Amino acid sequence: MAKGTGHGPWGNGPATADQRRSYADATTVTYWLDNVARPPAEPPLEGEAECELAIVGGGLSGLWAALLAKQHEPAREVLVLEGDRIANAASGRNGGFSSPRSPTAWPTALPAFRTRCEHWSDSG
Repeated sequence: MAKGTGHGPWGNGPATADQRRSYADATTVTYWLDNVARPPAEPPLEGEAECELAIVGGGLSGLWAALLAKQHEPAREVLVLEGDRIANAASGRNGGFSSPRSPTAWPTALPAFRTRCEHWSDSG
């Protein structure tokens, strides 16, 4: 593999002094979550909890599922269980990436997704 084409900011070779200085103040906190108004993390769930719908994972898919569940039935008790912080990790870093293949995949994926959602909705 050619230098500069590997993983990480410097590729396969060692970082130069200039490159290290350019990343010296970098943070791993996502830009839109690096905010003083960000609420603190909730304490871990202790003991038992009862709900009508438990969603494991507080990433984009889990949060979207919880939102749709509440919109469909506002009185439904929905619990989102997350091992770290809501919208952290990959969901918090999502920059809306796309690939040239996306437009060709959507015509196939969307009908299948709608069918699956209808199945879930009908099954209660």
